[in-house]
Amino acid sequence: MTNSSAECRDSQLDGEVEGMTAQGTADRRDAPSPPTIKDVARMAGVSFATVSRVLNAEPHVREETRLRVERAAAVLSYRRNEAAAALRRGRKS
Repeated sequence: MTNSSAECRDSQLDGEVEGMTAQGTADRRDAPSPPTIKDVARMAGVSFATVSRVLNAEPHVREETRLRVERAAAVLSYRRNEAAAALRRGRKS
């Protein structure tokens, strides 16, 4: 093995380590956070409680409002955070 290949490997390792924290996880400060229920509510022009009712298929939501919330969720690529939902329910997922 020559020094140049060792140096190449070291530079690759430096590149992989850059952006990592002391715990070894990727630094996500620059990464956008996933959309939340409040983001969906803001886009749809409704309360987050209404978004919750729509996403949980609860009754007493006008069809027009339901469609607006579903459209906003689709545009934002909203996905339910199952870990958070399980915590809220008080059980493991």
